[in-house]
Amino acid sequence: MSRKSRKKRKKSEESKEQKIYKAAMYVRLSHKGEEESLETQKTIIREYLKNYPEIVLIKEFEDYGWSGGNFHRPGFYSMIEEIRNGKIDCIVVKDLSRFGRNYIETGRFLEYLFPKMGVRFLSVQDNYDTLYKEEEREAFLVPLKNIVHDFYKRDIGDKIRSAIRIKQERGEYVGSCPPYGYQLDKERKLQIDYEAGLVVKEIFQKYLDGVSIGDIRRKLNEEGVLSPCRYFARKGILKKDRTNGKGVWDDKIIGRMLMNPVYCGHRPIRKTRTLPWSGKKENIDKEQWDMLWNCHPPLIEEEVYKKIEKRREGKTVGKGL
Repeated sequence: MSRKSRKKRKKSEESKEQKIYKAAMYVRLSHKGEEESLETQKTIIREYLKNYPEIVLIKEFEDYGWSGGNFHRPGFYSMIEEIRNGKIDCIVVKDLSRFGRNYIETGRFLEYLFPKMGVRFLSVQDNYDTLYKEEEREAFLVPLKNIVHDFYKRDIGDKIRSAIRIKQERGEYVGSCPPYGYQLDKERKLQIDYEAGLVVKEIFQKYLDGVSIGDIRRKLNEEGVLSPCRYFARKGILKKDRTNGKGVWDDKIIGRMLMNPVYCGHRPIRKTRTLPWSGKKENIDKEQWDMLWNCHPPLIEEEVYKKIEKRREGKTVGKGL
């Protein structure tokens, strides 16, 4: 029986070697701080493939600035589309963490989807090749490595959130753009921007006097008052005007502004939470937000904000604030 099985295995290996694989190289980098660049990953893979004459590199796919925590990445999507179109039947990565850090999704691709699609998968530094996975001890370690990568991703996320929280509690504003009506000082704390602050005060006062949001919006646009996005672009806070010069005030911008506690000196620092079983975020009820109270100069009196908040109850102002 053993001689017979060895003969079958030898024939199987010979048939495997005869096939020419059309390969895709996949590289990923979530941020600049990682030790290896995309080019370093590509070099490692190219050197590795010199030992595999049956694998022909057809295309390279990359995702820069994308987390391995999920597979909603443009480069990854393009690669899967090429597989579906029959243009690729082999994927090569530097290591499993570059492919993904979600061990459930990674396992689904390696153990179910790729075999079903007839795709060979190689991970260079893990010494993993699905063509021979039944005969290699490394195959047993792959699920464990995927779990380790997943927990590493979660640990890094926790550390980043903790660092952000410490900065916020020191009064620092975390974000590229401050709320409209404010500007950042050298310590990244919110200070009043008097030009935009006058507009904010006018919006709150008019609404308190009974003027509708629609009428406020029309008045601002008629007077040529720059919308927040265009104002930040003019001041150089945004590198360019993302509205292509067409950004105007709308009801959603004004509605969110009227409901934002930042204008009376308070700042919410946690409005969402991450679900542990899926990694997805969900909104938290406003009553349960974590707040920093009286942490910067107010533009609106607390009493005014509460009157407007009461008037706005039950009205839709769009997502967020």
